[in-house]
Amino acid sequence: MANLKWELADVVRCGNELVPLTELHRMKLEPRCEAGLIDGFKADVARLDQKAVIIATIRESKKASTLNQNDALGRTADILSLLRGSITDHFPSDKTLHTEFGIGLKIRRDSVPSLKAASAKFLEGAQRHADKARAAGILPEDIEELASTSSAAAGADVAQEASRASSRETTAERNLIHRRVEVAITKIRAVAKIAFRNEPEIRDAFERAIPATRASLRSKKKKSSEGAADVPE
Repeated sequence: MANLKWELADVVRCGNELVPLTELHRMKLEPRCEAGLIDGFKADVARLDQKAVIIATIRESKKASTLNQNDALGRTADILSLLRGSITDHFPSDKTLHTEFGIGLKIRRDSVPSLKAASAKFLEGAQRHADKARAAGILPEDIEELASTSSAAAGADVAQEASRASSRETTAERNLIHRRVEVAITKIRAVAKIAFRNEPEIRDAFERAIPATRASLRSKKKKSSEGAADVPE
């Protein structure tokens, strides 16, 4: 979300520092805060913690799912190439038979639709021309392996898409909570400045918890890189 002011890790850190600090000084802060601000802030910080963990878990799950899918795609491409090769080697001039087995359809190792279509066509050909498949040294277990790996690749693709959808939904929810926490932090900070204007140690404790804005971080990074560029060799 473009209107998020602080990085997620900074908001989580700040929230977890401010919750006990706000609770400790609640009696002086609450009369200056809108109704429900402090309790809502505490609840949202806890929710943001949970969402951050969930999203990290989903990302790890997606990585594992991608590895599983890539493995299934690779095994499908390998067995399909071997079986097709045997058909063309045994019947090199029978172009009609090649077409029946889907030989000529492009295979992309990273594409589920490509391998799914090519595998389905070969399996259809093997069923229709079982005698030719057997004559090419292709046994029922070879056909079963192709069907199994192709199905596994398609299933992994469905699972991965479901994971992506879940991740998008969780990220959207997290961003809404993130924004509410930022707004609450800003309001509590403003109130703390007034409430503890004569107690600098407490006021500074609130200030130290406040993260740097993204714009500020970009500016620091830019100055740092410019400074490094100016250093003589």
